[in-house]
Amino acid sequence: MKKHFLLIGLLMLGCLSLAAQRAGEIEGVADSFDRYNEILKALTKDLEHARDEKAMDRFDASLADFNRRWDLYYQAKSGLIGGNKELLEACTTFLNDKDNLEKAAVDKRAAIEGKAHFAAAAAFIAEKDTVYRRYLKAAKRYSQVPATAKLLAKIKAKEAILTGKLDEHYAAAGTGAQANPDLNIEELEEKYLELKNYSTQIQACEYKPFIERIKDWLLSFAAVAMILMFANMVWSKYQAIKQTRENMKKMQKELHKDDEIPSI
Repeated sequence: MKKHFLLIGLLMLGCLSLAAQRAGEIEGVADSFDRYNEILKALTKDLEHARDEKAMDRFDASLADFNRRWDLYYQAKSGLIGGNKELLEACTTFLNDKDNLEKAAVDKRAAIEGKAHFAAAAAFIAEKDTVYRRYLKAAKRYSQVPATAKLLAKIKAKEAILTGKLDEHYAAAGTGAQANPDLNIEELEEKYLELKNYSTQIQACEYKPFIERIKDWLLSFAAVAMILMFANMVWSKYQAIKQTRENMKKMQKELHKDDEIPSI
């Protein structure tokens, strides 16, 4: 009988010991969550202070190291965390905060890279104005005689390559402006469209015989003449309507005078 009670006592002591050990492990995991949350807060501050791509590179390296450490820890403690309601809730909250930080990091990098691309595009577009003007002047000169056809083709090829880069820079600037609402793309767009107009004129340059050029000039002159004629017709109609209104007013005044009864 004594041996039986002794065995029960030993089992109870073992259970209590296991319970105490498990409680200690749970408390240890809870303390670890506190430390991981503190690191997460520190990383959040680092992200807030990041102002350029180098700072973002340092942040990404720190975040990657943090994720590796967390993954190893979670793999070791996943069973304990899954079996305890409080630890599971703490883990869920921690993972949500970590996901939010990672999403914020992606947005922050996009904004920083967008500003850099926007600035690069603005500088590129500003400095290429003189290049396009030079190309246009050369294209018009080379299109005067057939002997310079190869030179004209070379200018067009150079301009096409330049415009390809122009389009790439402008597209990057547009993406940067979307990530940074404070950036104003309207002025950049105006200059971009101006350069695209130069591009159209350059690619349209080609040699034409003298007779063809005279014909084009006459057609353009005729178009201007038709516009002026239409404008003159509209103006004449306006003047006629205006005169008719004035005549109607005079007639109404005369009729009003005839209706007046003289007083004695």
